[in-house]
Amino acid sequence: MTKVKIILLTLTLALLLLPILTSNANNIGTAQPRENWWMTYQGNDHRTGFTDRFAPADNEIIWCNDTIGAVSAAGLVLWRNYLIISSTNGKLYIINTENGKLRRDPILLQGPSYCTPWLKGDGSTFAVLGDDNGYLHKVNFVEGSSTFLSVGEAIRATPIVFRNDTEDIIFTVTVGGNAYWVNFSNLALITSLSLESGVEIVGSPTIGSDNIAYIAGKVGLTGRLYVVNLENATLLNTYEFDSGEYPT
Repeated sequence: MTKVKIILLTLTLALLLLPILTSNANNIGTAQPRENWWMTYQGNDHRTGFTDRFAPADNEIIWCNDTIGAVSAAGLVLWRNYLIISSTNGKLYIINTENGKLRRDPILLQGPSYCTPWLKGDGSTFAVLGDDNGYLHKVNFVEGSSTFLSVGEAIRATPIVFRNDTEDIIFTVTVGGNAYWVNFSNLALITSLSLESGVEIVGSPTIGSDNIAYIAGKVGLTGRLYVVNLENATLLNTYEFDSGEYPT
């Protein structure tokens, strides 16, 4: 009788401990069927999973072009199925988004560029951008032709093009806060304007209604917002971000 009681007691303890042992086994990484795995990093919480899904869960690199050989510190611009990319080695690249191959030989600039190119649109193949050696470029990125104008100061903000009554005009701002109006057709300088002494501008301007441009910059640690009338090249207002004075 005593032997039977011992066997029953042992069996009872085993049944009681079974869930705990199973739980502990799972906690130290017991393999589970793949269909039960969560879609976390590498497929499951053990970092050993898999997925049959497309990006982003499969972390697959579709293509990689390592021929550029320089840092692109500017935004990428898409034209049809091509990327227009400026670079710090002074070249403009046109890359096919389907296979990562160059459409043509890189177009040489006059210096390293941190400037996102501006595309003319309306079906044309022209891009406008600046470089750190103070050149404003007008590039036909399909033909590979390029013309440029020296303004003598680095351009990192994306130029913009607006139209007055008769012609297209490029508006660009240098890092030192000098604004330039340039004829789009022949890159002839029309006029210029100094926004403020000691200002630093790397952000790109934007155009509102009636060809009014808004440009952000800073003087020391104080933020600035400049409002410029592009039609007559005049500074309408300057606002300090931390002064409590805001445009209405």
